[in-house]
Amino acid sequence: MAEAGLSASEPIGLDEAKAFLRVAHADEDALIGTLIAAARDYVETQTRRELAADVPAALRQAMRLLIAHWYEHRATASDRAAQIPDGVGALIAPYRELSL
Repeated sequence: MAEAGLSASEPIGLDEAKAFLRVAHADEDALIGTLIAAARDYVETQTRRELAADVPAALRQAMRLLIAHWYEHRATASDRAAQIPDGVGALIAPYRELSL
């Protein structure tokens, strides 16, 4: 069964994301769910592939880093919020589908 507000097909569940963020309350579950979907969208766009049920550990870690970065900078109006955390590109790079 899908967690509240999340597709059953998300590679990272709400509980996993909250544990990574060290969030124990449910007040921001909707926000975290949105960040999970956004991280999946980002990784899918960068790799040019749809994430299946069995997602490689490196892509899952890239998603966790994105979720944490966006959660930490959710109220920031600076350029820092738009920047991608160090390491995300390196985690995603081996899985990119290249086109000519």
